[in-house]
Amino acid sequence: MKPPGPRSSPASPWAAWERPKKSPLCACILPATNRRTPPDRSTSATAAGTPEKETLLQRCTPFIVLLTSLLFACSKAPERPAGATGQAGTTPEVTEKIKLGVIAKGTIHEFWLAVKAGAEAACAEQGVDMLWDGPSTETRHDEQRRILENMVSAGVKGIVIAPTSHEALVRPVESAVAGGVPVVVFDSNLDGESYISFVATDNKAGGKLAGKAIIERTGGTPQRLLMLRYTEGSGSTRAREAGFEEAVAETPGARLLESQFTSGTTEGAIDVATNMLNRYVVDGKLEVDGMFAANLPTTIGMMRALDRLAKQGVTVNVVAMGFDSSEELINGLKDDKIQGLIVQDPYGMGYTGVQTMLSYLRGEDVPRYIDTGVTLVTRPELDKPEIRKLLGLKD
Repeated sequence: MKPPGPRSSPASPWAAWERPKKSPLCACILPATNRRTPPDRSTSATAAGTPEKETLLQRCTPFIVLLTSLLFACSKAPERPAGATGQAGTTPEVTEKIKLGVIAKGTIHEFWLAVKAGAEAACAEQGVDMLWDGPSTETRHDEQRRILENMVSAGVKGIVIAPTSHEALVRPVESAVAGGVPVVVFDSNLDGESYISFVATDNKAGGKLAGKAIIERTGGTPQRLLMLRYTEGSGSTRAREAGFEEAVAETPGARLLESQFTSGTTEGAIDVATNMLNRYVVDGKLEVDGMFAANLPTTIGMMRALDRLAKQGVTVNVVAMGFDSSEELINGLKDDKIQGLIVQDPYGMGYTGVQTMLSYLRGEDVPRYIDTGVTLVTRPELDKPEIRKLLGLKD
């Protein structure tokens, strides 16, 4: 569900200094003295023999000094605070280089490397320093929480994060925001309202697109389908799985035989997929028509498990589609080991996440949700220039 309306920025770390108001003209008034009748010159001399004219000058000297001081104070302009430029309400040139923290769900898979490249490009364009990090695996919520807390302590002006869990990272994000560090969420959603924007694929639409494509290509009825899920608690894959299930539910004759969660690694996905597929091998034939995998490691695991069965002599006639892309999956698509990939734009996701945060820090309104797009890629599309660019393939 797309949260409604833009999120307005509060007083920004980049907000302009207000020009100090000029002091009003000072009304410097010399205190009046009681008028006196000039003394008799014959009796006006002091004991030291000083004439009366000299005595008047001495009396006026304190007032002359006071008047001079007041005039100097009134004419001196107030000092401009450091960093102030222009008039109030204008955006100043930022002289201090800021730091942003970008936290991925993991740092191993090619998807996150593409995200990093996009984020780096956006930071380089704006002259911003980037701190990049992520947990060793996408299921280590505590590790990601510590990374977030360390970045707040390091003084970053904002954090762009792909949460490992839609629940486990709520409190840490709320704490960062309460401490004055705004947060943009990308890739995977987060419960609550503390973040300023969510930059991601419409994951449910992507899962539904995959389901309809698989059902269309299998043909006939009944259509026996399997789904290889990712991990419990992953917001992005949970939405994709829901989209796939919706496509199945809307198609008469289509039936989801089974779905299984995996451990979060490619090796774990291979094991779960192999065990699940073996349950549907009857007389040397795989009695399954279509299969969907929810992200990069599960898609690789599904493809390898199907290929392993085929090499063992099992007859495999399955329309298999998954989410994301890598060199291995693109080669598998070319070799017809897999029939389709739902491709996101991870480079654009990293780039847009950083740009959204910088817009917010400049005091601009930013959308609550930004859809970075999703595309179905099959073997015939691999030669299209726009698809090759999306996949990062060289001409």
